[in-house]
Amino acid sequence: MPIITKNTDTTCQTPPLLSIICPAYNQEAFVAQALDGFLSQQTRFNYEILINDDASTDGTARIIAQYAERHPTIIRAFYQQVNQYSQGLPCVPDLFAEARGRYIAYCEADDYWTDPRKLQL
Repeated sequence: MPIITKNTDTTCQTPPLLSIICPAYNQEAFVAQALDGFLSQQTRFNYEILINDDASTDGTARIIAQYAERHPTIIRAFYQQVNQYSQGLPCVPDLFAEARGRYIAYCEADDYWTDPRKLQL
């Protein structure tokens, strides 16, 4: 059995097998922990993280931007200028449309994963 390691494909040439979808709104206190949980995943396959900030009024967008800058080949960040939820418009379907993975995992930004093998098939 091959050793399971963290996703380290920095070329973006291999499509991810799995896309993690993460909606966020005013989750400044939690979003870093959620992203750390995603990034700690030990898999035999590539994955991507799609995170959407729904026009947060706290520091959520800033934290997301910092993580996206540090992990540009894994994290794809989306930012709304106007809160979509308050307009009755869901953001999650747009993230599903952007996903390149064959499979989808879903976790909101106020939750996090503690098991680094959660995604391993």
